[in-house]
Amino acid sequence: MRTVVDIPKEERAWLDKKAKEKGVSMAEALRQTLRADRLAEQKQAEFKRLSDKVFGSWTQGDGLAYQRKLRAEWDR
Repeated sequence: MRTVVDIPKEERAWLDKKAKEKGVSMAEALRQTLRADRLAEQKQAEFKRLSDKVFGSWTQGDGLAYQRKLRAEWDR
């Protein structure tokens, strides 16, 4: 699908530079940038979903104290 987009001069210069570095057209560089941003957003949402799911699941008291106790065994 074609879309007309007005890109400010500064962003267009950056995009043109990235396209030349990658050896692709400016349109392809824009598509790659959009894909990467979408993927990063999806990964962030998945991480939040998982962290919300396990938040508060530790019920054994002070987690840092427990961690220090386990690590102290390494020095023995």
